Amino acid sequence: MLADNVETDRISVDGSTLERIMKDDSNTCFRLPGEDGALGRGGALTHSTLDLLPIQRLARYDDEMLASVTNRNPEELAGKVWRERDDASRYSLWSKGSGKIRTDLDASDLAEWIRLKESGVSKKYSQELARRTMDAMHELSNGRLGKI
Repeated sequence: MLADNVETDRISVDGSTLERIMKDDSNTCFRLPGEDGALGRGGALTHSTLDLLPIQRLARYDDEMLASVTNRNPEELAGKVWRERDDASRYSLWSKGSGKIRTDLDASDLAEWIRLKESGVSKKYSQELARRTMDAMHELSNGRLGKI
């Protein structure tokens, strides 16, 4: 649907969010993530999946597919963490940034999130895994994420 016709605050998509896309006719549209437009109108997408950063591609996979395409736990977690960027809940893992920084992620919050999401992970190991996950995110973003 054309973005002008969508009131995003009034739409609830079970388990996901709407994806903002740009068509080759320069119109901005919304669609369900990974779905083609129902009517097939408006031309092709200006960016294909191949244009995405590796971390963006991983975030599109479900958990089972993510586990099958990654060979390291930090890469799998990086995909899951990146997916969390779109979560606007009160207890979101990501925080709204300021200035030129759109969003940020704190390592201690990530370590706690890992402890909650991954069964049998100790506090000490979750801190190490958080560090390794942040390194993987930096690598999978082709250096486009900053680290402080």
